[in-house]
Amino acid sequence: MGVVYTLAITNFQAAAEQKESLSIKRLPALLASFDFEREAKIVCFNGCKSCALYLDGEHITEYDDALSRFFDDSIKSYRYSMRQGFTPIKERIFFTDEHSYEMLCFEYGVTNGGYNEALFIEFGGKVYDLHSRFEVKEYASLEQAREAMQRLENEVLR
Repeated sequence: MGVVYTLAITNFQAAAEQKESLSIKRLPALLASFDFEREAKIVCFNGCKSCALYLDGEHITEYDDALSRFFDDSIKSYRYSMRQGFTPIKERIFFTDEHSYEMLCFEYGVTNGGYNEALFIEFGGKVYDLHSRFEVKEYASLEQAREAMQRLENEVLR
């Protein structure tokens, strides 16, 4: 197991050194590049002032600084449904271990089976659609993202 995390640490350090690699558009592919059995995810606490990487439920502390410099309290997450449109994801409790918890303001993960969370992120003046691990779509606004989702829904319903 130690070898797996050493390889993962090497991957993330190389990515953290290249600012363009640590971006919302690369987030699904970056998480998928780690060697994990079940899930790789990034979680942010304290108004998104501190973030952490979890591989299979284990906090990998080596990435905390790089992640905490990347995200800030302006990040907003949304779920999308045909009926309700965009629904903001509110802060919730995240248990960091058996005895302590933090208020979670952001969470995004991928599984080894290829599943990504169906999530939209508003950050840095843009909106990102993180449905796909392979192509993260970028929009100028939530309204533009909503219009794109409605076009997709109309195509599917035909």
